[in-house]
Amino acid sequence: MSHFFSTRLEGIDHSDPAIQWRYGKGNVFPVAAEMQNALDNVNEILSSHHFPALPSVMLESQYSNGIISIQTPPFQYPGSFINEDNKLPFSEVSTDAVGRTIIKADALFTRCKNLPLLNKSGDAHAVVFESPAAVGIIVGSWRVISLHDKSIARKNILDRMLDLFLENGIAPHDIRVYVGPGLGPESYSVKKDVHDALAAANPLYLNALSLKTNPDTQEQIFSTSDGSIKWLLNFPKLIDIALKNRKDVMHDIQVDITQALNTFDKKTWKIAKQEAIDTANPAILKTAYAENTLFSARGYMRTVRQINRITQQHQLPLLEGLETGSSYNGTGRCLNGVMLE
Repeated sequence: MSHFFSTRLEGIDHSDPAIQWRYGKGNVFPVAAEMQNALDNVNEILSSHHFPALPSVMLESQYSNGIISIQTPPFQYPGSFINEDNKLPFSEVSTDAVGRTIIKADALFTRCKNLPLLNKSGDAHAVVFESPAAVGIIVGSWRVISLHDKSIARKNILDRMLDLFLENGIAPHDIRVYVGPGLGPESYSVKKDVHDALAAANPLYLNALSLKTNPDTQEQIFSTSDGSIKWLLNFPKLIDIALKNRKDVMHDIQVDITQALNTFDKKTWKIAKQEAIDTANPAILKTAYAENTLFSARGYMRTVRQINRITQQHQLPLLEGLETGSSYNGTGRCLNGVMLE
């Protein structure tokens, strides 16, 4: 078995020069202007990691569809794609321009050899499961954790993925879990309801949470929408705690969070922001984002908003390739993958 978490340093780049700073090399997000570049990047990155381009399955985040088990290709609907109630809507299965299967779900699982399971990530950590007999991939967020509070989205995805491996006769000591890049513990904020639900599910989860405070004044930060306390979540640590404290696997399962790099480095971004403000030069922020080794939806939105503020304040000409207004089409995504060999 093998896996990878790609970066913006991989792949190729034949994007329009105006939007290279937010797409370009490494991007696998096929927005209209980037369609061919994104498809070519997927194939180039797969090749560099010795993964076949086809057949392969791309996971697109769709909360509520659960874990989809992928059966032996060639794929046929519905028999090749099975979720727990065998009712995966046909609309959630499609193909891209090169024939790659796309499935909208929370996670994918397969026992098929040489079948890459893939996903695209900006700020959500991909969680990869490996073993000698099966592999899986999850779109990571706090929602994958089992929660007792049913007023909050209750996913149970992490436990169910592990159950699938155990149900297929795979011993806990043969299972390895890897957490990929995503929002770091200084950027992943959640509200009080999520904090309370995690605490109720398992008090140990509190070790992955910390109060969100102003780094200069140390004062608590509250939600602007409802005034509730905001917390910071260390997602890789949460996954590590959740898996290593399941009684049936806790002494055997191996969890690796060393590849969970931060997609958005808030400290570096703030330095660039201040320099851009002090010099009335918004291009500094654009360059800083372009030089980041990972894509980040959070970093991109903050960059665009700040550039627009400086541009308007000083009545500067608009920067090339920059979105304006209150809604944004966004930025690129990196590719993650796992395959049973």
